Amino acid sequence: MKGNKTCTVDTHRISVFTAQTTICEMQSHTFTCTGNKVMHITNVLWGRLPPSPASLCNPFNSNVTGANCQGGRTATLYAEKLCNGNPSCTVTNDWQQLGADPCKGVPKYLQVSYACIIPTTTSKTTVPMTLSTTVIQVCGIDSN
Repeated sequence: MKGNKTCTVDTHRISVFTAQTTICEMQSHTFTCTGNKVMHITNVLWGRLPPSPASLCNPFNSNVTGANCQGGRTATLYAEKLCNGNPSCTVTNDWQQLGADPCKGVPKYLQVSYACIIPTTTSKTTVPMTLSTTVIQVCGIDSN
């Protein structure tokens, strides 16, 4: 194949600052990035995984021995919608927003991992066809 690949690249520079916060049921947490940085959600877990201490987000001291459950992608989409691209956001561990209950009767927590990034502009770049497979799958073919 001859020609060039034209890619639209959304470039972000990840800052050194990354963090994870645990939010108990019906509690909220406000995430804030300083400077000109914005939020980028890197991982979300809603549920309860071992070896979580029994006291973690367990206000009624329920039996959580052997609890091993996590919700689906809905929790991640919820946090991403609220936070990604914003300098701050407030996330609530609200089962009505997080999807199907992964373990009924077990107290769950919401763990949100994020990075504060410096957004830059989106640009078009034309590059030779000798790119790695990963980049070729992202780019469209320019037949010039």
